Amino acid sequence: MKTYKWFFPVLAAVVLRACKGESEEELVGNWTRQGDFAGPARTYAAYFTIGNKGYVCCGYNSYKTRLSDMWEFDNDPSSPNPGWKQMTKFPGGGRQQAVGFGANGKGYVGTGWYVDGDNEDQVMNDFWEFDPTGTTTNDDGTVTQGSWKEIAKFPGTARHSAVAFTLKDANEKEYGYVGTGYTGDNSQEKLILKDIWRYDPANDTWTQIPDYNGSKRYAATAFVIDNKAYLCTGRSSSGSAVVDF
Repeated sequence: MKTYKWFFPVLAAVVLRACKGESEEELVGNWTRQGDFAGPARTYAAYFTIGNKGYVCCGYNSYKTRLSDMWEFDNDPSSPNPGWKQMTKFPGGGRQQAVGFGANGKGYVGTGWYVDGDNEDQVMNDFWEFDPTGTTTNDDGTVTQGSWKEIAKFPGTARHSAVAFTLKDANEKEYGYVGTGYTGDNSQEKLILKDIWRYDPANDTWTQIPDYNGSKRYAATAFVIDNKAYLCTGRSSSGSAVVDF
């Protein structure tokens, strides 16, 4: 019998190409590792962006240990100090599951789960404004970059595990939005929330807007595309994960 030595390699190549086309999905985008976070490891941190810089503060480090440190990430290679830089710490006390948003060149952090000096858990409704261009003289005489000031308290029910995002009006003025979350209240009716509030930085005022249309939830995710906010995932009042969008 005549054997065609070229036949089996070609057949194998065709089969492999067909299998690859059927089983593999082409993915868009690419991940590259940047400088590791310079602060202590944590979960449940608050975060926001101002321009092209990212900010991370607070979070949970270990049992009964909530953090209040603040860090800036600059990924611009032309910057004189790219990478992570520690900023003035958050003055509202260490906490986890707070929220943050950036608006009009300032950052805002509030709500969350706080532990006082007696290790008593508290769910918070305070809010703070961060100015990255300011400086702070600390009690020990050191000067750190960034300044904080307390603003109007969040008028909704105190909560943690909320969502926050930023939208613009027709004049490009930015507003912060905070909503959903978990009250920590033992009353099941009030435990999980779906209300949404808008913050006006220019007037330091909060306004309630229509509730989120989906089910009550906490630990959800929100993001903005073309000045529209999208809210999804999280956990329901039963504790089960949700997938609506």
